[in-house]
Amino acid sequence: MAGDYRPGDRSRRETTATCFWRRCCRHASELTLSWVGRGIHDDSHRPPSVLVAQLRDHIAAGWRLAGEVGDTPAAQRKGGEALLAALTTQHRLQPFSRAYFAGEDGLFSYAREWQQALQQADAARARARLRADQVPERRVWKHRGGRCCLRPNSLMN
Repeated sequence: MAGDYRPGDRSRRETTATCFWRRCCRHASELTLSWVGRGIHDDSHRPPSVLVAQLRDHIAAGWRLAGEVGDTPAAQRKGGEALLAALTTQHRLQPFSRAYFAGEDGLFSYAREWQQALQQADAARARARLRADQVPERRVWKHRGGRCCLRPNSLMN
């Protein structure tokens, strides 16, 4: 039965696509789409679904940022890529990323607990760096029996 497809038969894929496009048109004044664009294990690139990719391609082909000029295909492609970059927000892998609390790339967070954890981690890192700077340098000292000892520089002088 699955191989008995005839023109005019319903297609689940086309029905899903039609529903997606109708919802996009219905909410045309403001539309937010999200997808997981990075792998959670290695932060590698993951493409959006076919429908989201088609919408992005359509936007890139039909619109440009204000002030973009040029009618050549290369200029149009560059203008479309710039528009997609302006419309897309790439979030960081972890919710406690420094970028959310520094205001980088328009990112922000309301989670005070992540900010406090980040401040505590920074303070601990600074204390560890300070302790590492205070550790005296050590030299290898060898005595007649052939055994090696580590001695601080203050004892070597």
